[in-house]
Amino acid sequence: MDEDNKYIDKEKVGEYIAKCLGQLKDKSPNWLGEEVYRRDKNGEEPTGQALATCHHQAKQWLDGTHLPSLGILFILSGIFGKSLNELLAGRDLTENADSHLTLFSVARSNSLSLYRQLCAAELDGQMDEYGKTLLQYVLEFQSDKILSAMLGNGINRVEFFGSFATDPGSTSPMNLGDFLPTAAKDTALFTKLYTPGIPWSFSAAEDFDMAHPIIKPTPEAMLTFIKQKGGREILLKEHEQKQGEWIKRSNFRNVETPCSSLPYLSDAFNCALEVSLNSGDGTFAAFGAQHNQKVRDFLTEQKIPLSDLKIDEYGRVSDRCGFIANLAYLPTAKIESLKPTEATKEALISLGASLEGYGVKA
Repeated sequence: MDEDNKYIDKEKVGEYIAKCLGQLKDKSPNWLGEEVYRRDKNGEEPTGQALATCHHQAKQWLDGTHLPSLGILFILSGIFGKSLNELLAGRDLTENADSHLTLFSVARSNSLSLYRQLCAAELDGQMDEYGKTLLQYVLEFQSDKILSAMLGNGINRVEFFGSFATDPGSTSPMNLGDFLPTAAKDTALFTKLYTPGIPWSFSAAEDFDMAHPIIKPTPEAMLTFIKQKGGREILLKEHEQKQGEWIKRSNFRNVETPCSSLPYLSDAFNCALEVSLNSGDGTFAAFGAQHNQKVRDFLTEQKIPLSDLKIDEYGRVSDRCGFIANLAYLPTAKIESLKPTEATKEALISLGASLEGYGVKA
């Protein structure tokens, strides 16, 4: 595009691009340059000189010292959900919403009216030209209103199977752990996904698949989750399991008709434990140590020697008859890779003490 075009104010365009970027959640100029590169190169990640170049170009667009090419403007239009006319004018224009009705823009808006337009256009169950689906964008932007609507969509509905969900726009399964940050934003939404009777599990149906009850969130999703007040309250809330009541009902040796074989802690808690310690938060380690102590007290009460038990890499305790309980647990390799702060060292010591005496890891 002509850099000296007298009809286009480069600085005004740059200010508008900066404004649009500022409306995205936690997105930096470097991210913008990289995202434009990925979309221009069909998903290829920029490295080396290409990475430095796309960072520099993004800075020039934002500073208004360089006008993006027509091809780049098309990509920016898709990223921001703005028309070419708006980008070139450097301001919002009153236009037909259909002119920038993209999966990206709808998810970013978290607008139910735009989502309904997308459904009417039969685009909600498709994949865009960048290989991404509406659900992927919704989870990226934590668009809780649209996610809630998708759960009730009779045509392109998100379906649940154990610890995974199906994406209407793709054949790939999605781990329910990645839903955590979005679900925690709204109590009603979380209730649709979370089954209080099966701690740490998600389900949208009463006939939840008991064979796959545990979610396995990614560290990135869990870190976002525990930074939210709602997420922390869910993870550390007062609950009968927190008081150790489930232990007396757990499936141990010859206990008849066990009421629960799914204790409060799980893989999800241990993921939260790891990422919290890495960020200098000892709350989860302290809570986990208390939990482990309750398990120890119960086993002592039953005269069960800890040396008879085994712990696997997920913190699941078992004896020769099978599963007993989940502990707050991190494998030695993960503990050694941590760089604990003074605030977390004491919590780590307490956590380690709560595991002393158990038998060889499975």
